[in-house]
Amino acid sequence: MAVSGNILALDVSTRCIGVVILNEEEELLFSEAWRFENKKRFPSIYDKAEFVKEKLKEMSFCFYRFFRIYIEEPTKMFKTGFSSADTIAILQFFNGVVSWLCYDAFFIKPKYLMASSVRKKCGIKVPRGVNPKPLVLDYFIKKTGFEYKLTPKGNPVSGTYDIADAYALAKAALTIT
Repeated sequence: MAVSGNILALDVSTRCIGVVILNEEEELLFSEAWRFENKKRFPSIYDKAEFVKEKLKEMSFCFYRFFRIYIEEPTKMFKTGFSSADTIAILQFFNGVVSWLCYDAFFIKPKYLMASSVRKKCGIKVPRGVNPKPLVLDYFIKKTGFEYKLTPKGNPVSGTYDIADAYALAKAALTIT
């Protein structure tokens, strides 16, 4: 095992942050989705940042001691039909804000991993053209027995994929010295 202590992993987006704490024995200690869909509660990115600041402050009072913090590196590339330049810029900005808030709360400089590297380190093979989210969720369920709720249309509730991504990020971080 390459790490001593707990890892805090965050899958950051402007709609939701998946949060996972994994210990050195690879046990899932905590998982949560910090959702920002409510536009009245979170009318701006600054309101979202304030919420994250408060959640991290709460975590700093818990018995968890982090030795490393990992954040999924935001996308930098365009994909047809997906992210625009504005979306990527906002995501990069928010990722930087969350990174700073983590450092401010725990005095640990976050490290970053790309989603494709995370999946590779976890042994999750994603065929070309296939959405990786369900595959990462399946990996998470097999490793932890995680149970989640479904929407009336049969999809995982908002935040489920983000938690799964954060878990894979934490597992990948365990392989790094």
